[in-house]
Amino acid sequence: MRVLVVGMGDLGADFATRAAAAGHEVFGLRRSQGASTDGVTRIVGDVTRPETLSLPDGLDAVAYAVAADERSDAAYERAYPVGLGNVLAAIDEAHAPTTRVLFVSSTGVYGQGDGSWVDESSPTDPPTFTGQRMVEAETFLAESPVRGTTLRLGGIYGPGRTFLIDSVRGGRATYPTDAPAWTNRIHRDDAARAMLHVLQIDEPPPALCVVDREPTERRVVLEWLAERLDAPPPQPATGGAQRMGVGDKRVRSDALVASGFVHTYPSFREGYAAVLAH
Repeated sequence: MRVLVVGMGDLGADFATRAAAAGHEVFGLRRSQGASTDGVTRIVGDVTRPETLSLPDGLDAVAYAVAADERSDAAYERAYPVGLGNVLAAIDEAHAPTTRVLFVSSTGVYGQGDGSWVDESSPTDPPTFTGQRMVEAETFLAESPVRGTTLRLGGIYGPGRTFLIDSVRGGRATYPTDAPAWTNRIHRDDAARAMLHVLQIDEPPPALCVVDREPTERRVVLEWLAERLDAPPPQPATGGAQRMGVGDKRVRSDALVASGFVHTYPSFREGYAAVLAH
């Protein structure tokens, strides 16, 4: 299979390496040449500038794993609805209607904040611009002629993604007291493995939630880390969950598991234990 990975950041590069190791011919597109990745042919292009998007011939699949430059509405618009739209247009111009597209989205597309369970069938009505721009991009993909699958990832953690660990170690970790503040996570390695898994499914569904098997209260995760780091316990915060920007929903990964995927890190415990071991 000839696969183009658009966005060679941490997750995209990991997925590209795994796809190449699995025997696929992989191309990686980013705005600058950057460091080489084993088994991946680099392509320079900018998803916000359509004139720079010259796609390889005969692509079987495209994985869109772009990250926004900054946390602003304009940056999210460029990275997601605009960028993905430009890539879909480039695929159409290449006359490759059988090309499959994986779009790395986020569980931020869900607006539920009452601790309820959500899955692929739940309404997507996010209150923030980050989720709203993701929904726009998901809609572009759903309405395009390509076969698309949106992967709604939870909070990614893993090698190099140690913000939570650092906040606990530094005694800065807090949790809201007005709500359980359920969190949904996925280890970076499992996220990349899930992308490769879905790529190799003959008829994947239009959307899949990519999270681990155990949504967990923020307080529980912080206390678990503090105990293992011999750090001060996390402190309750004033202002509540909404002011802290902490979500409160529980996301199911049942459909992903039913498709045959097996998590290496089924909960935060196995995942963070592996991070701490490094």
